[in-house]
Amino acid sequence: MGIAKCPFDPSDNSTAVWVERGNPGDLPALYSGTNAEFTKADAVIFRTDLYNYTTGRREFTFKRTLKYDSKWLDSKFRISLANFELSSIHHCPFCVVNFAEPNFVGSYDIGDYVYFFFRETAVEYINCGKNVYSRVARVCKKDNGGKNILSQNWATFLKARLNCSIPGEFPFYFNEIRTCGVVVVFGIFSRTTRDGRPAARRPLNVGCSTCGRPDFPFYYSLSLARSPGLFPWK
Repeated sequence: MGIAKCPFDPSDNSTAVWVERGNPGDLPALYSGTNAEFTKADAVIFRTDLYNYTTGRREFTFKRTLKYDSKWLDSKFRISLANFELSSIHHCPFCVVNFAEPNFVGSYDIGDYVYFFFRETAVEYINCGKNVYSRVARVCKKDNGGKNILSQNWATFLKARLNCSIPGEFPFYFNEIRTCGVVVVFGIFSRTTRDGRPAARRPLNVGCSTCGRPDFPFYYSLSLARSPGLFPWK
């Protein structure tokens, strides 16, 4: 009953929001961003079936992102084989267990849309090496899906990169959104290391006590970002 509503693994980052108004038939529904398979290969932005709670009849079927399509959501699950028994709080990039992607950090019901904030590996950057981008995705609450075999998929799904950076000839990017909230819109971002991991809160060039490899020389950094151009309010 919880498939696509919450993850199989409590360590995965997921989000959900209950939407009372604006859906087809003005029926309430749960919108979620999570993983729909125990293999962690199917990341999904999902809306539950819509029921008429007076009659108990299902009026509209669920809607979801296209399955196994990295242009919609980049789903992957990676585990380092070295030192597999280590705790998930271990920070070495060569020993750490890497959990599912994308990492959802928030979802909001705003006007005619539901917004999802998350970070994922950037497939458009893959030819230049690994990089993580922060994203905002939007679906229309009135979405009734596509036609024929796409009837259970979103027809209004949009996704954009969130750019939080220090401007310059070579911009310094804070690519990894950590949390967000809607007052206007704000997010907390962190810098990414060369291997794609978020920079850790510890001194420079500290080696791993388990495998002995040196760490990468970056501090953990935070910044606030406002993104009024992406949203329908001022």
